Amino acid sequence: MDWLLASFAVLSRFEVWFVGGYQADQVFERYPQLRPVFNRNWRHTGPAHSLGLVPLTPDREAFVCYADVVFRPSAVSALQRAAGAIVLAVDTRWRHRYDARGPKALEKAEKVKLSNGRVVAIGADVTVADADAEFAGLLRLNRSGVQALSEVLASGELSPTASVPDLLRRLLQHGCDLTAIDLDGDWAELDAKQDLARFVLGTKAESLSRLRGMDHGGEIGSLVSFTVAEWADRRHELIAQVLSELPAGQLIVRSSARGEDGWLRSAAGQYASVAPVERTPAAISAGVESVIQSYGGHRPDDQVLVQQ
Repeated sequence: MDWLLASFAVLSRFEVWFVGGYQADQVFERYPQLRPVFNRNWRHTGPAHSLGLVPLTPDREAFVCYADVVFRPSAVSALQRAAGAIVLAVDTRWRHRYDARGPKALEKAEKVKLSNGRVVAIGADVTVADADAEFAGLLRLNRSGVQALSEVLASGELSPTASVPDLLRRLLQHGCDLTAIDLDGDWAELDAKQDLARFVLGTKAESLSRLRGMDHGGEIGSLVSFTVAEWADRRHELIAQVLSELPAGQLIVRSSARGEDGWLRSAAGQYASVAPVERTPAAISAGVESVIQSYGGHRPDDQVLVQQ
């Protein structure tokens, strides 16, 4: 809840309604700033029914999200800027967002099929082969979107156990346009510890970059990081960036693979680090290639980190 409230704080004025059932009183007690809605029939109803209990008004836009996901303020800002009556946050990196995501998880995911940035199908019944993205549990509705959603919720067309994708499919059937913005993997679901670890901790490069600006008593030098895919596409440009942004002196090229460190395990020492590396294009290139080769079956979004 702290993550969600912090993310929505980028909005200038807002109020938060929380629909709860199981142990909802504990949430309301801990977060008195929430507008509480209690779903008395939570055992036998689904998310669409819960959403229908919120007194949405068509004179204000609304953001809707699941309570078991986390995302960053940039996701809320992107939704707010996006054009369209109903805008969904999706993830095109959904197949490989975290290490060892299995086939069952992919089949159960609320998948999305896209065409030119618009949603044409959504739900767990969209096949893995047909899916372009996963619904990230977050959407924004402008005033006309709120009106359309409220009409479907009040129509009685949905079953009591309907999901949010069921609701969105019905809106598609009513001729509503659903547009999408891509979070590109930058969110997490709380039912997978390794997904949460990836979101909070990030890769080695991402963690060090986040920590650089914090008062932690240590010193983290300047760094340059890039993905395996970026290295393949523009290695000469990246070598020039390293030589330009890092201070004079010898360098170290370090691993920063997506699956290197997780909530429950560490792969410390599994991949290569190369040091010292002279400040020449040939030496830097050789060091990066050695680190990438140590990944074995690397993914394009695995990273490499260069520091003084």
